[in-house]
Amino acid sequence: MHPEFIGGVYWRKSVWNASACVPAILRLRSHGELSLWSTTETAFAAMISDVQIDRGKLGTLTFRTDHTKFAVVGRGGANSDSFAQQLELQLQDAISAGAVLIGGSPDVFNSPFNNGAMLDRTAEWAKTFRSLGVPVS
Repeated sequence: MHPEFIGGVYWRKSVWNASACVPAILRLRSHGELSLWSTTETAFAAMISDVQIDRGKLGTLTFRTDHTKFAVVGRGGANSDSFAQQLELQLQDAISAGAVLIGGSPDVFNSPFNNGAMLDRTAEWAKTFRSLGVPVS
């Protein structure tokens, strides 16, 4: 068993409109469930052993579950909403309960001086998955 990991990401819901990413939370629970959700919906919740993970050259993490793909990046595009207070509170609650924060605090997400965040944040997730023996291609 491992600690719980949690972090804010931007869910790239559209392959065609990459600038309109949705603020979301990615969470890996200690029992192995990986989930991704926004303020309005849950993208997926599945055991990590049932999820295929790929990391693209530009830092996009793609999760495949039951023939469905979900892409996340570390920073939203020009048309993306700011990280919602509701999500910030969920992150803070999880951290207070002992979860390990991946990728920095939510205020970093909304900073205009956050140019390297996309690669750094997804790289940190990929490193965490690999350290737990989860393949990332």
